[in-house]
Amino acid sequence: MPGNASDYNVLSQAGQSAAKAEVWPYEKINQLITVLPFSNRIQMDPSSNLRASVSLWQKRKVSTSSTNGAQVAKALALLYAGDGVGASLLRLESGSASAATRMVISIKRGLFMGFTRRLAEYVLERTSFDSLPEPVVTRSKEMIVNAAGVGLAGAAQPEGQAIARFSQEMGGIGVCTIIGVGLRTSPIYAALANGLMIRALDFDDEIPRRGSHPSSVILPAVMALAEPRAASGPDLISAYVAGCEITSKLGALGDLDPAVITPTARSWHREAVAGSIGATAAVGRLLGLDRAQLENAFGIAAGEASGIHANFASASAAYQCGRAAMNGVMAGLLTQAGIGSVGQALEAPGGFLEMFYGGHNPDAEEEFFRLLGNPYDVMDPGVALKLYPCASASHTTIDAVTQLVQQYRLEPDQLASVRVRVAPETLAALPFATPSNGWEARYCLSYLVASALTSGHPLIDSFSEEAVHDSRVRQPMDRVSIEATLTATPLITH
Repeated sequence: MPGNASDYNVLSQAGQSAAKAEVWPYEKINQLITVLPFSNRIQMDPSSNLRASVSLWQKRKVSTSSTNGAQVAKALALLYAGDGVGASLLRLESGSASAATRMVISIKRGLFMGFTRRLAEYVLERTSFDSLPEPVVTRSKEMIVNAAGVGLAGAAQPEGQAIARFSQEMGGIGVCTIIGVGLRTSPIYAALANGLMIRALDFDDEIPRRGSHPSSVILPAVMALAEPRAASGPDLISAYVAGCEITSKLGALGDLDPAVITPTARSWHREAVAGSIGATAAVGRLLGLDRAQLENAFGIAAGEASGIHANFASASAAYQCGRAAMNGVMAGLLTQAGIGSVGQALEAPGGFLEMFYGGHNPDAEEEFFRLLGNPYDVMDPGVALKLYPCASASHTTIDAVTQLVQQYRLEPDQLASVRVRVAPETLAALPFATPSNGWEARYCLSYLVASALTSGHPLIDSFSEEAVHDSRVRQPMDRVSIEATLTATPLITH
């Protein structure tokens, strides 16, 4: 509904009476907002979005001495009036249309478009199939085929068989396929089972710079809803791309410089936490949720997001990926069923950002939205389709060992000792000195070197219980020493 001159006058008077100091604290802006004659028509949450706005404005020196109450009132009038009286008055008094536009964008993003809303609008407005660059579509298809293949292999593992039995026992209408086992189950349990299977072998794709394995979360969520709804190929691809992009970048929020490798101090599991939001984005596209519904679904998913990094070398890490896919499917379906959530659950006090990132970081959040899809992470810094079913931090060393074995026709018994030098970041990603099972063996560099010396590059069977305790590998493993003395270099995967 357009504004009018009387609305503008009330705004201007309220603004001037509220602003006596050069820097506007939250209380003064809140005072202005509460006296707006049409405040009940504007969807906002003063308790969360206003605080973020003040922080953002002051950080950019937009709302200090240069902004008084009248200017803020006029900016709000511009938002309310569209191209009507508010726009004319603001341009007249500021003398600069560009300055007015910048102020309005800042206010709109802070007050009217918090993190949750901006993310929903990105998903709905900027991830249609027609808008996707062709290389992104091609790369995404490769990732989907790769994930389906490793999921099929994962289905044959004990963990894959266990989750298939569990899903069958839970019941539900069998409308979705569980990969590789000839069973069908409900969408939520298909997402859980397929996510675990895709991640079970540590053979799924990875964006190394982000430490993210997006397909293990996003593809199961997309499959769970695309199959029973007979979704089109373009719809499936656009949902998958949106989910992967959000999972990857949100998991690295505050650390998105692709040229620098920064060890993370976060103790939560990236795919499990950020993937719950990414999976919800993908599901929202497939279900055709509108903006308000998608915001609601993000709130439901945020309440379910969880996963600890300590589980990384166990089947629980794969389960956490499946659970994130399940979270996304449930968030979308529960929203359609009428279950509500807080509208700004990502940025609200006590919400997602505060829980996992310590609160608002305006610069990091602006960087996040600026870089979403620009470029897509699957292109830059790039996604890796793994050659070996083990931690990607070990792959360069494995390549070096197999090359030496082939070049010099080495036999393990010929070697008195093997000295391996890596960067500290590499060794931190491979913390096990002596593996007790196949999961730990995937993160044990001495085992991976000994396996490569004995049998060539690692295969799926290299991580069976028999293989891990085979004396033909254990003996040369005792002669391998690891030194963390090199300097890490930027990762290049494209």
